[in-house]
Amino acid sequence: LREISGVTALIYVQTCASEKRRRRKRNAYPDIAERVFINSEICEGCGDCSKQSNCLSIEPVETALGTKRQINQSSCNKDFSCVEGFCPSFVTVHTRDIKRPEIFKGIEAGWPEKPILPELDQHPIRIMVGGVGGTGVVTAGALLGMAAHLEGKAARIMDMAGLAQKGGTVYSYIQLATEDEQISATKIPAGQCDVLIGADAIVAGSKAALSRLKADAVVIVNEDGSPTSDFLGSRDWYAPITDLIHRLRGRTTQGKLISLPVTRIATQVLGDAIFANQILLGMAWQAGQIPLKRESIEKAIHLNGTATEKNLEAFRIGCHLISNPDLIKHIIATIPTTRKPTTLAELVEDRSARLVEYWNDDYAMQYRNLAEQAAKVLPEELAETIATQLYRVMAYKDEYEVARLLTGKSFKQSIEAQFGQGLRLTYHLAPPALGAHGAIRKRAFGYWMRIPMMILGRLQWLRETFLDPFALQQERQKEHAWRDRYIAFVNAISSAPEKYDLSVAEKIAQLPADVRGFGHVKMQAMDAAIQRWDELALSLRKEHK
Repeated sequence: LREISGVTALIYVQTCASEKRRRRKRNAYPDIAERVFINSEICEGCGDCSKQSNCLSIEPVETALGTKRQINQSSCNKDFSCVEGFCPSFVTVHTRDIKRPEIFKGIEAGWPEKPILPELDQHPIRIMVGGVGGTGVVTAGALLGMAAHLEGKAARIMDMAGLAQKGGTVYSYIQLATEDEQISATKIPAGQCDVLIGADAIVAGSKAALSRLKADAVVIVNEDGSPTSDFLGSRDWYAPITDLIHRLRGRTTQGKLISLPVTRIATQVLGDAIFANQILLGMAWQAGQIPLKRESIEKAIHLNGTATEKNLEAFRIGCHLISNPDLIKHIIATIPTTRKPTTLAELVEDRSARLVEYWNDDYAMQYRNLAEQAAKVLPEELAETIATQLYRVMAYKDEYEVARLLTGKSFKQSIEAQFGQGLRLTYHLAPPALGAHGAIRKRAFGYWMRIPMMILGRLQWLRETFLDPFALQQERQKEHAWRDRYIAFVNAISSAPEKYDLSVAEKIAQLPADVRGFGHVKMQAMDAAIQRWDELALSLRKEHK
């Protein structure tokens, strides 16, 4: 091009991953028969997968061992860049679809009794749908616009998506009237929104949404928030859902607010979180807030042509959730939950049992003795921190443990629960024997790798013996030293707590929480924690002050 006089331009056209996902829904693009799954027992929540992929389909998930990561199969674009994260928890499941749930019992057949629809008089009814890109926010606005067109009513739709195609904030402003002249502005003015359908609590609780609500507005909001871009850079990010719901309730003092975990309900009942917005739309209609006939909305869904039956079913379920509020409690009660220890004694018992599986009874007893001694002489908060972080440093994930967790019964059950039985897996590993720490590179291993891993997982009795082929690795030696240093610290402050500043001891006790990941990711975090420990140690003993 430089040899051509004048201005030249080179345009490279490539279909982005988000657009590919949209086309796959319409069977307009080949769908890869692969899905990525994270073994949450191996995951350490280090965030390297998010850093490598920059993908918001990697979401936080609460487990008995803390916050880990999971793949949102409903929004995954299947570009598989997340497997480049330096972590052995990722596996590729060779299947195109996720497992569909059995027909949920408890939802009545057919439609509930129709509500009294609002009348359109001299003023339009203004509806705002707020959510994140890639979940159907714009589609919800388009469906209402088409339904209004089918009834001969005026509709003005304005979608505010900006650069957000997936994961970013998206608003759809919908105004319905009998005549177009009654709609004076394209955008809903401040304080004029009658109905807010909050597909995402973070978006619904934003200033842009709150400023447009009437005092008597009706708000239906999804309590299941999606990660924001902040999650990519902050591995401990969390959504302040409760605060956002309170903010919405304070704004609609004369109206009505309904909040429920719609994403989890959609997944439990329909097997796919992508239908959450259609459930919300059904709820808003059944609540008598949308001045359109149900038949018109049904026809609009048919005309849209994407997953028609599922979208109609989601809309119908939303209607039933309003007509029978007890149904919400019934569905939520069937959603599996993770039980966490609620007391220090339960925590020690749980971690001790895990260490027996990790290595042996003696190792578990060592942990129990240290944790129980700390509980006797130290403040409860500090003792709980020690019990949590002592387990972390003692249960370091070496080759034996990773192999055990990748071939264990619980992992097999989690795969089968989400995808079905008899599926082939590909493992993404970085064995040190193949120079992983020199090149820092992961490799894909076929399902044949399961056999050697099953053998390796049963050889945990070799750990830290002279027969251990992995014991001389620099990473393992640093993990041993890190564990031993923490044990010595616990012994010291438990034997003579009066000699130490326990506020400083609390800070030191929490340091292992920052040492996460595998390979170079973990080693870098460990070096930073050791440096911080050395700084705190200067003021740990009282006589040094």
